[in-house]
Formats: sequence, structure tokens, C-alpha cells
Amino acid sequence: MSNLPRLIVVWLFACNSMHAASANDIVDPMRPPTATRAVGVKPAAQKPAGPRLSAVLFSGERRVAVIDGRAVQEGDRVRDAVVVEIFVDGVRLARAGQAAQTLRLIKSVTP
Repeated sequence: MSNLPRLIVVWLFACNSMHAASANDIVDPMRPPTATRAVGVKPAAQKPAGPRLSAVLFSGERRVAVIDGRAVQEGDRVRDAVVVEIFVDGVRLARAGQAAQTLRLIKSVTP
């Protein structure tokens, strides 16, 4: 009879480990659904974003703009364009054979 308590303990551990193995099948209700796509359907091609102006700095005669995270001055190249003019709230870019593009700073709204 002395082996009976050991046998019961081993049996309880075995049952508990089987229960833990089935816990992987539980679905988390707070997990966002995974993105699904129809078979054979290709994702739509995204148009590359244009240059992004994030800052303009004036210091005496020096004018610097930050476009796509890079400091540029008038005459510098940004992608396929040339910085033509830097003004207080924007930058004018020129591309060969195209109309000039003006990038503007987004004005922040503070109460």
C-alpha cells in the first residue's frame, strides 16, 4: 500500500501536464484578428510618398530645411528634385520638365 500515494501523485502530475498541453488551443479574445487576403489577389501597389518637410531654420542669411530627415540648403538635391527656395513656412522644389512643387509646414494648433 505504500506505493499507492506515489502512484496517485504521478497520476495527478500526468493529468495536469495533459491539461497544460491543451491550453495552447485556447484563443485569446483580446488578440487582434490577423490580416487575411484572398488567395491569388496581389496587394495594391502603393504610390511612393513624396518628400516630407519637417522643419525650416533661419539664422541670419543662412536658410536650412529638413526634408526626409536630412538638412538641405538652396541648391541641394532631394530625391529627383533641386531645392530652389526656402521660405519661412515651406520649400520650393524643381524637377526637370515638371512644374515646381511647394512643400509646406503643417501649422500646429495649440489652445
